[in-house]
Amino acid sequence: MGWFKKFVGKIFKKEAKKGAAKEEKKVSKKEEKKKIDKEMLSKKQKRLFMLTDGEVENPEKVIELARMNADSVKIHSFGVGSDCSKYLVNEVAKAGRGTASFVDESSNDLKGKVITALKKASEPSYYDCKFKI
Repeated sequence: MGWFKKFVGKIFKKEAKKGAAKEEKKVSKKEEKKKIDKEMLSKKQKRLFMLTDGEVENPEKVIELARMNADSVKIHSFGVGSDCSKYLVNEVAKAGRGTASFVDESSNDLKGKVITALKKASEPSYYDCKFKI
């Protein structure tokens, strides 16, 4: 009977080790998924809506700020009225990988333009992608 207990004991030890290895794989997969999710959240791109109705003192600095943060913030810019800087609105949108919209003072279309930009902003944005074929 002694050999039988040893034999059964060895089987249980092997099964226990297998179970522990499977559990360890499950834990490491969960940790890996959490790590990937955390990375994705940290890379999630924010949206910024810039409205302007005039000139700024240093448009190049504003455009450069948009360009420097283009990986983390997508900028949609709106020029309101005839006195807005079309250059600033267009270049900030281009540097911030967003859209540019213009609204006349006499127009009531700002709401429609903002809704259009919000729809575009809700679309996923991909950058720094790698494809394997």
